[in-house]
Amino acid sequence: MLTLRSLRTRRLASFAAVVAAIASTAVAPLGCSSGAGVGAQDSSHDHPLPPGEGAALYVGAESDDFAGAIGTELTNVHATITIDGVVAHEETIDRAALPHAMKVTTTTAHADARVEVKLEGQIVNAGGPTRDAVTVAVTRLASTHFAPGQTRLLRLRLDARCATAAPLLLGGGPPALGPTCAAPETCIWGRCKDDAIAIDALEAYDDAWPSREPDLCRPAHGGAPEIEIGTGDRDFAALADGATVTPVRGPQGGYHIYVALKTKDLGQYGTKTRVDGAQVSTLLAAQGGAWATPYAPNDAGGCGLYGLRLVLENGPMSKPTLADFVGKAIDITVDVVDAFGAHVTATKRVQVAAP
Repeated sequence: MLTLRSLRTRRLASFAAVVAAIASTAVAPLGCSSGAGVGAQDSSHDHPLPPGEGAALYVGAESDDFAGAIGTELTNVHATITIDGVVAHEETIDRAALPHAMKVTTTTAHADARVEVKLEGQIVNAGGPTRDAVTVAVTRLASTHFAPGQTRLLRLRLDARCATAAPLLLGGGPPALGPTCAAPETCIWGRCKDDAIAIDALEAYDDAWPSREPDLCRPAHGGAPEIEIGTGDRDFAALADGATVTPVRGPQGGYHIYVALKTKDLGQYGTKTRVDGAQVSTLLAAQGGAWATPYAPNDAGGCGLYGLRLVLENGPMSKPTLADFVGKAIDITVDVVDAFGAHVTATKRVQVAAP
């Protein structure tokens, strides 16, 4: 397990090795700067490329709120950027400093050089016998190329649905949320996907990039908002009216139903989603919840949200119990309001089967 002291030592050793490698090989001169720290450049007017500079790329690091997903927030994000296999920039960013942009450049002779990025969301345990121990809770990989003659933005978000580790908390650590992906795949929107990003998919860099994130779920000339209720913990599975659903046993001994959503023309970010459930005959309420999780684009041109839990039983000795719902119909109601004020509500009636 890494400590902050060993992490600093490794970073210094790595930096020294990279300097030596660049000095002894024919690797083209590389420049980099970050938005904060000693030697940082003001990027607010840094879009035109100076003579001899073939291309520039800003890596914009962002993060979801992890506290609601794994019980604690990230402490920092460690970023490593390589150009044609050589480390060009390495930095540890405090979580409070996000969103944060890091700039790397290349020469005209290597204007289409390959760029690889690794972001590691870290949690530092500041107390107890494992003081200063570092847990990597989430990792995001990306690979792309410079756009010759241009300044582009590679936007990377650490997704709470991709968390694969969490520190031990009172009562034990929560379950890992995301899949473990083998490089070159990486976790995006809770699924393993290729880490390659085409040059055409890179945004033109803008100083106001954190507030101008493109909305993949709400096109400029879309129609009325739509929502469909289904089921699934990592994907959307459609549910017919009256379909039978089987409860899933949770890590603490309770039971829940996974609710998944498919949306159209609702905002991707800043959207508030609420799920509730009630037995049809008695109005006995299941325990729903509210989420501010960004929606994930799907292959059908819309977006979705998966793994929302409608709890039927919290655990042993809790009320209501699973038996109160098995064999009976319940109405699942979903209420969604996006950051643009669009509001839509839908209800799906399902039959609860015995697990």
